[in-house]
Amino acid sequence: MGSDYSEVEDDHQVAYLRTWAKMVGIAEVHAVLIEGTLFGPKAEQEARDIARGRAEAIASILMNPKPGRNPTKNRALSTCNC
Repeated sequence: MGSDYSEVEDDHQVAYLRTWAKMVGIAEVHAVLIEGTLFGPKAEQEARDIARGRAEAIASILMNPKPGRNPTKNRALSTCNC
């Protein structure tokens, strides 16, 4: 407990939500994870700020898609375990 874990190998919630999203027709899901929140209020705020920055970056990319990319086709903005 309290250690850093690989989001790919150990985060079963994201895998579950991605699978569920595919089942209901959402093809692209972005996950924003917050880690290191058990080390006091300052660490928690820093972790939340980092996650917020990542979410804003994802939103910016999705709101300003590359030419030829459909910004509204089966897309969820993000999942965030905030």
